[in-house]
Amino acid sequence: MQIIYRRELSNFETKFLNNIKNTLLKRMEIGQMKKSHSHMLIDVLSEIDFRRSYNN
Repeated sequence: MQIIYRRELSNFETKFLNNIKNTLLKRMEIGQMKKSHSHMLIDVLSEIDFRRSYNN
């Protein structure tokens, strides 16, 4: 999986961000999560949370 940086996340649709989140959570469940992926998961979750708070 290619690392996506925080500044790039705003270019993606929310549906795609949710797909990334789910993929990373599956990797975490089976123990294949790299440190760089855990950082990306935090960034993706932050972006999703920001969008939810901005839309409400």
